[in-house]
Amino acid sequence: SFTVGALSQPVITTSNAPTANRRPTITWDDDPASVATEIWINHEGVTNRLVHELNLTGNSFTPAFDFAPGRYALWVRSRSITGVRSEWSAALRLDVV
Repeated sequence: SFTVGALSQPVITTSNAPTANRRPTITWDDDPASVATEIWINHEGVTNRLVHELNLTGNSFTPAFDFAPGRYALWVRSRSITGVRSEWSAALRLDVV
C-alpha cells in the first residue's frame, strides 16, 4: 500500500563485521524527503537505549564516548519536515571487540 507523505524505511550501510573501533561510525541511506534521523542503540544484555538521538542531520553518527566490548543492536528512522516518521530500519547487530 501507499501512504501520502510516507517516508521509505532507511537502510543501515555500516558493516556488521566485528570492530576494535570503540567509537564506530554508523552510516545509513534514507529517504530524500528526510530532514532528520533518529538513532537508537542498545548494548545487548547490558543497557537498553545506550544512545537515543532524535535530530541527526546527514547520514552518519559517531558516538561521543567509547563503547565497551560487546554486542550492540541499533536502528534508525527518518523524519520529514511535516513530522512524519518512517518505520525503523532493520536492526544492525555490531560486535565491538
